[in-house]
Order: sequence, then structure tokens, then C-alpha cells
Amino acid sequence: MELRNIGRVYCEAGVFIMRIKMILLAIAYVAVSVVLLAIAYQPQSPGAMQKTDRLAGSTFLVERFAG
Repeated sequence: MELRNIGRVYCEAGVFIMRIKMILLAIAYVAVSVVLLAIAYQPQSPGAMQKTDRLAGSTFLVERFAG
């Protein structure tokens, strides 16, 4: 009689441990996904796209080569 109960306790403990492992795995998956998405979708600053520090509407070329 007691051996059956011991087996049931071990089985329930195994299910509990497996459930905790699956929950931790799901949390780790979500955390890694969030980090990868944050890296992939970093906003690009407007300054990073320009090759010079001049504004796009600058009249530098007109003034420089006006004569």
C-alpha cells in the first residue's frame, strides 16, 4: 500500500519539476525574443544617415561655388 503512495508522490514531484522547467524555458524564450527584437529594431537617428554635419537644406555648395 505504501509503495504505491511513494510511487505516486515521485510521479507528482516529477510532473511538478517538469512544469517548472517548462515555465522557465518559456520565460527564457520570451526574454531572448525581446532582446533580439530590441537589437533588430533600434531606431535610426537622423544624424546617423547623413554623411556630413551639415543640414540637408544647407546653402553651402551654392555659397562655396558662387564665384
